[in-house]
Amino acid sequence: MAGPGDRKLVAGRSIRWNQARADAAYAQGWWTTQTLADALAHTAKTQPERCLIKDGSAAVTAAQLQQRARRLADAMLARMQPGSVVSMMLPNWHEAAEIYLGATLAGMVVNPVLPSLRGHDLTFILADVGARMVFVPAEFRGFGYAAMLSGVAGEMADPPEIVVLRGQAGDHTGYQALFGEQAGGDLPTLDPDAVRMIMYTSGTTGRPKGVMHTHNTLHALIRQLGEHWQVNPGDKFLVPSPISHIGGSIYAFEMPLLLGTSAVLMDRWDPEQAVELFEAENITHMAGATPFLQQLLAAARKSNARLPDLKVFICGGASVPPSLIHDAASHFEECGGYAGLWLNRSAGIGRWCVGPGACQICGGNRWLAGFCSIAPVRKRGGVRQRPANAGWVSSPKRRGRGFRPGRFLSHRRSG
Repeated sequence: MAGPGDRKLVAGRSIRWNQARADAAYAQGWWTTQTLADALAHTAKTQPERCLIKDGSAAVTAAQLQQRARRLADAMLARMQPGSVVSMMLPNWHEAAEIYLGATLAGMVVNPVLPSLRGHDLTFILADVGARMVFVPAEFRGFGYAAMLSGVAGEMADPPEIVVLRGQAGDHTGYQALFGEQAGGDLPTLDPDAVRMIMYTSGTTGRPKGVMHTHNTLHALIRQLGEHWQVNPGDKFLVPSPISHIGGSIYAFEMPLLLGTSAVLMDRWDPEQAVELFEAENITHMAGATPFLQQLLAAARKSNARLPDLKVFICGGASVPPSLIHDAASHFEECGGYAGLWLNRSAGIGRWCVGPGACQICGGNRWLAGFCSIAPVRKRGGVRQRPANAGWVSSPKRRGRGFRPGRFLSHRRSG
C-alpha cells in the first residue's frame, strides 16, 4: 500500500495520493469519473426550470446557471490557461455560484476568500495561491472592496485582474462586461482527481494555509453528508454561513447539483428574517455555529413558529451545550417527525448516532444526523480525523503537513 507521504502530479499540481485508498473510493462510489460540470449539464438538460438558488428576489434556474457559467468560462479561458486560480471575495450572492461554476467549466481552480479579510491577509493569499482573477463587490456593509483591491494590487508584483460586482468598477473590469465578450470554443476535458478549489485556513497558528480540494474529495464529502444528514431531492438549505467557508460553499454550489436540493442565500444573518424564510420557502436544513441555533430558537419562540419543514439543523464550530439540544428538539418537535442536530467540537468527537438509541444527549427520542459530542478523544492538542482533502498548497516558505491517515492534525513545518 502506498505510504501517507506519497504524492501524485495531476493537472500540474502535486497532491497527496494513496492508490489503494483511491481505488477503494472509486469502488465504493465516493469518487467518480464525473465532475460538477457534468452534473450541471445533466441538470440543465433534464430539469432546466428547476430553481437551484434564491437570493432575495433573484431565483436562478439550472438552465440560467449553465448559460451564465458558460459565458464566464469563455471569458476566463480568453485570459488564462486551465488550472489557473480564480479568487472570489463575495457575500452570499447568487453571482458567486455563476463564478464558481464558470471556473469549474473552464478547468480553473476556485479560491473563495472570506470578505472579512483585509489588505494584509488578502495580499498574502492572492500572492500565495497565484490568483489570476479576483471577483469582489464594489461595496458591501459600508466597506469599499474595489478600493481595497486597488491598494492590494499595487503591492503585488503580478496582480490579478480585478472584477467588480454590483457597483461602479472604476479602472477595474465590470462583472456584466464579461458577458458581452465573444464566446469561445470548446471547453477543456476535466480530470476528477484534479484540484478545483483552494480554501485558506483562518491562520490562527500563523500564516493562513491553502487547503486543496479535488472534484472527488468534494464529491465524497457531499455524498456522505447526503446520507447522514437525511438529504433528499427537493430539500432546501438556508445558507447564512459564508459561501467562502467550506460549509456555505457546499450548501450553495455543490448540493443543488449533486443531491437535488436548492439553496436560499442570506448575505447577512438576521434570525427574525430567517424564521420568515423558513416558513415562506419551506426550509428543511440549515447549518451554523451555536449562536445561529440559539438565536433562531429565540426568534422562533418569539413568533411562536415551529418550523414544521425543518428536518435537520447542523450545529458545530463552537461548544454546543446539551441544554440547547434539548430546548431546540422540544420546540421543533413537529419537524417532519424528527429533529436533527449535527454536533462537533463540543467535547471532542463522540459516538455516531443516526437513530433513536440510548444516546446521552438526545435521550433516545430524537434522530440526530451526526456526531453526538459526549466522549472526548483529544490528545496532544489535536482531534483525530480522516484526511478529507488533497493536501496543502506548497510554498517555498511553508509546507504544511496537514491531515495524514491515522494521525493527528499537525502544524509542524518541514523543509
